[in-house]
Amino acid sequence: MTSTDLIQRGYNFFVVAFLGILGGALIPTIAAEAGWLFKLDEVGLLVLGGLAVGWYLSGRHRYSRSWVPLGLSLLALADKVVGLLVELRDLQDAGDDFGLIQTLLLFVIVSAVTFGLVGRQTRQASAPEAARQVPSHTQQ
Repeated sequence: MTSTDLIQRGYNFFVVAFLGILGGALIPTIAAEAGWLFKLDEVGLLVLGGLAVGWYLSGRHRYSRSWVPLGLSLLALADKVVGLLVELRDLQDAGDDFGLIQTLLLFVIVSAVTFGLVGRQTRQASAPEAARQVPSHTQQ
């Protein structure tokens, strides 16, 4: 495993773990919501968390630089914003969405900045590895 693989795995794990934990933590909230329409945003986050974990565990995705974790983070934020708009008629049901939207907004910002920094870090880490590899046609 190269240093680039390790850096990518760390970033992907960070995003996927957060989404998985958040989705799982909302299971009790699903039961507490009044109607099915008000439960959809929590169910959406649970599904996005499951998709993120499934993506991470399938194949070698965890070692690759991918937009999928960041995209899932953006979808989670959009899910809660739509959920807030639906629940605005009942402010008691909408109350928990305000805090989650703030948390997800900060998470998306941190994930996006980290995605950019990880890209730069992997380019720097892969440069020495590429320099160490000598093409076979130059060896005698």
